[in-house]
Amino acid sequence: MVVWESRRVTPPVVAGGIWASWWLLLRVTGQGYSLRPVYAGYQFVPADDLFDAPVSAVWSLHIQPPVWNLVVGAAGGWSPFGDALTLQLVTLALGIGLAASLCALLGALGAPPGWAVGLTALATLNAQVMLHAFEPRYDFAVATLTCLLVWTTTRPAGSRWAVAAPIVVSTTLAATRTLYHPVWLVGVVVLVLIAHRRVLRPANVAVAIAVPLVVIGGWAVKNQVVVERPTVSTLTGMNLLRSVSPATDETALEQMTTDGRISEIWRVGLARWALDGPCLDADQSGTGALDSPTRTLPRQYRTGAFDDGVVPNYNARCFLVAYDQASSDASTIIREHPGAWVRGRLWAANNWFGLPEVDPADRSALWTPLELGTRAALVGAPHPPLPDSWGAPSLWVHRTPVSILLITLSGAVLVTGVRRGVAVGRDGAAHLPEIVAAWTVAWTLVAGIAFELGEQVRFRNAIDPLVIGLGGWLLIDAVRRRRSGRDANSRDAALSQRNARP
Repeated sequence: MVVWESRRVTPPVVAGGIWASWWLLLRVTGQGYSLRPVYAGYQFVPADDLFDAPVSAVWSLHIQPPVWNLVVGAAGGWSPFGDALTLQLVTLALGIGLAASLCALLGALGAPPGWAVGLTALATLNAQVMLHAFEPRYDFAVATLTCLLVWTTTRPAGSRWAVAAPIVVSTTLAATRTLYHPVWLVGVVVLVLIAHRRVLRPANVAVAIAVPLVVIGGWAVKNQVVVERPTVSTLTGMNLLRSVSPATDETALEQMTTDGRISEIWRVGLARWALDGPCLDADQSGTGALDSPTRTLPRQYRTGAFDDGVVPNYNARCFLVAYDQASSDASTIIREHPGAWVRGRLWAANNWFGLPEVDPADRSALWTPLELGTRAALVGAPHPPLPDSWGAPSLWVHRTPVSILLITLSGAVLVTGVRRGVAVGRDGAAHLPEIVAAWTVAWTLVAGIAFELGEQVRFRNAIDPLVIGLGGWLLIDAVRRRRSGRDANSRDAALSQRNARP
């Protein structure tokens, strides 16, 4: 620490530098960076529209909150360096920010520099997290924002930006990914205001209310104007149907379809149902983000199911009918077969702490050792036996090794957050970081299990750095405190015994 202070190099700078060096090393040893999600992913408006006119394309966006489409569109459309290089630089900056903010958080909570840098390295350099650093998906941005959010809550009560900073970051997170619903955002706002209530000024309260209301409420109003849906995202029906239909008996689904109570989306898929139905009447020659039901995939990204070069435009207006129908189908299935929803949640919970093998298209020579090291570091244990009825591939039930470390550290974050929450009324902002972290981890876990089936690991990866870094330090600190307490008690007992001698 003396060396760092004398050279004016702080632990967060070191952590950010280590992350950048590792990312660059993987790149120069063969790890590819693919823009395929921008062209084929359902989270984006058509790439041509996004890069040609980012602002107007995002105005047409309704399937996702706006931030990540706007970032990618601005990077690809306005940068003089081209979309591929610019988006890699964006990812590099996000990774440095992730490592630096997590390290700063641990330091603010009392971790010595060595522990802070070491835990940050474990949390941010593993294969489960690094997988998302080689594609322009929002998952990596979410990981950075969650760590940044908790770090901003470490500012002491009454200091500048102590209230505004976490409100702005949490609003940005809610405007980046639908998983972080306005209810989660309201929870963060309430926690921040309660923690700082003794030093709140009217301006603080105004900012805490106005920023989320203008950004998130304004986006919902925009969607009402553009597509007549007052929502942050129109995709939720698709996720809800996917969370329950695989867990429902196929015979029951067939009967419900025959009776006209649900559609065939569960069988043919939402995109096919939309393209063969409501989109047939749409203008197939349209090029706008709301007009054309399909988009062309560049040749270099045509693999597997996309070899024909045409992929759905999930943002097309004609898909709204499919989203509404999927939501209706899901509600009907859950109402008539509640046991299927419960079974699906068991499957989703089974998936949450898994460590599946990840196989990027262009792999660095270091990727396989990294993956093996990750599985060892996260203490991957063989998956417990599952019922034979869970065996169909279509059920998306994982049987990959389970991380004992992630289970333990998630528990540490949640338990500590609950314990600190009891004291928030007395200690104000002192325990706010642990409480906000626990609220975010709990929300991600519950929402990721309740409303999705199959992608639990990807949902969890976004909070892995926070869970590993913060959870690791909470356990280490608890052990150190207990050991110090025992040592102090031993010293006191020895001193008392010595003083008692004649």
